[in-house]
Amino acid sequence: RKMALRMVVCLLLAPLVLGWGPPRQLRQSRSPCTALMQPFSPWTLRSWALWSGARDSGDRSSQDDDAFEDLLSSLSGARGGGGFTQENIDKVGDMFDKGKESLVESFEDWKEREMDRQDTYSRSSDRRAEMESSKLMDRIENMVSGMQTSEAGTQEDEDPVVAQAMRRTQLRIARASGDSLANLRDCVVVTAPGTSPDFTAALLEGLTSRDFQCCALPLALESPAAATLFARNNAEALASAGKLVICPLGPKGELATVDASALEELLDATPSLHQALIVSQLGVDRASKFPYALANTLGALDRRRASEQILALGSQAKGWSYTVLRTGKVQGNAKGAVKIEYGDALDGETSLETLITTVTQALEQPAAMNVSFSLAGGNSADIGQDLWDDMFLRLDGPELLRMPLPAAASPENAKVWLGEWAARWKRPGSGLTTPVEVRTTDTGVSILFAPKTSSFVSAREEKEQETGQGKASPKRLRVGQEGGVQILVEAVPTPRIRARRFAYAEEAPLKEMSEKDILRSLQRDLASWTKNMP
Repeated sequence: RKMALRMVVCLLLAPLVLGWGPPRQLRQSRSPCTALMQPFSPWTLRSWALWSGARDSGDRSSQDDDAFEDLLSSLSGARGGGGFTQENIDKVGDMFDKGKESLVESFEDWKEREMDRQDTYSRSSDRRAEMESSKLMDRIENMVSGMQTSEAGTQEDEDPVVAQAMRRTQLRIARASGDSLANLRDCVVVTAPGTSPDFTAALLEGLTSRDFQCCALPLALESPAAATLFARNNAEALASAGKLVICPLGPKGELATVDASALEELLDATPSLHQALIVSQLGVDRASKFPYALANTLGALDRRRASEQILALGSQAKGWSYTVLRTGKVQGNAKGAVKIEYGDALDGETSLETLITTVTQALEQPAAMNVSFSLAGGNSADIGQDLWDDMFLRLDGPELLRMPLPAAASPENAKVWLGEWAARWKRPGSGLTTPVEVRTTDTGVSILFAPKTSSFVSAREEKEQETGQGKASPKRLRVGQEGGVQILVEAVPTPRIRARRFAYAEEAPLKEMSEKDILRSLQRDLASWTKNMP
């Protein structure tokens, strides 16, 4: 009993001993622990929290500051035993209540201003879009009227935007019809300062043999300032260039570094450009894999990737075509059959003769427009034009599969079998992750992806769309724009079956899993069909 009584007494007296009692008890306390523990008492912490709320709300005057200073003085005087009063705490409580009201009012004002700002921005954006559309239509009309009056002898300046669009349309028509524009044959070859004169002469000779009017200009593409000076000194040659070949080959067969900013300066100086080709290095897309990770220790492959991206972005913005030719080390005694593959898929060296011939072919092959491809091999002397055309055909799509037909299977029978085989993908449970539509053509079948789309819109999204604050729903693509696999049966140059990727819109995602399933099944079923043929 005595022990329990002592414990109760200790619990009752502990707050007073530690200085954690209310202010009235603090004034009467003379404990030596009071001065030490008072700053950590709940009463002091509560007072500080109240003051912080009033301070953060922004509604605090100089009188409040003076009152708080007095409060701190009284608290510091609590060591003497009589400075901490309930009156000071009540003052701080009043400050906190006033701060809460001010905080709510400030939030309401901010919310109203933000809504007004958004409405104003939306209206200004709509007006700006209407003005830009109207200006563009006026510029097109002025261009058309200028073209009509030019027949009567009036020559007007071309609008750069409309002229670029017209050149792009003109170029597409020329490619489709096989015609050539006047400056399509004007070619400027940009080489590195250390490029071998023999290689430059051989490259110019190869281009000249294909009726290109070309010239070679050395440029250190590591420096944007050098590119700017180069563009100023060679403005006349660059202004009329329809083709631009960038081949920074070093004296030992290695490729010099190409700075992205320097390349951008060079492209800006060619207003009549229709195609730009750059010779890059193998391994750009495999920079994290051995052995190319070693070559990218100092970021050399990353800088080449940046230059390739500048070329592709410039093509999209200005309408000309680009070609990225990736090759290994260039040596005169490189051996092996010549190979061309889409993307970054080959390894090995390339001979000077093969590189020159491939550059010349890439400037005229339709399949080499707006693609990146790899080159390897050294023996190209015996390759005729038909074989070059067939090798560049791999870039069209690109090509996903190429299989020869056995002698017992005629192309006509293969088309019939292919149509029956493709019909299986339309049935439920076919195994594809993406639904498809199958269309039979004269050359084979087309398997078009038709992914399901949901039209569900939540109540919140519907309300946001009505008020104009929600995000626009993504554009739904029609069948024929979501991509597909086209399987062709060909009799020349040899009986074979080719599968290529096609019908992908620019914003459509790749369906690589479904493509692999289709190709794997095609290989397996075609082998089984040919094996069971009589």
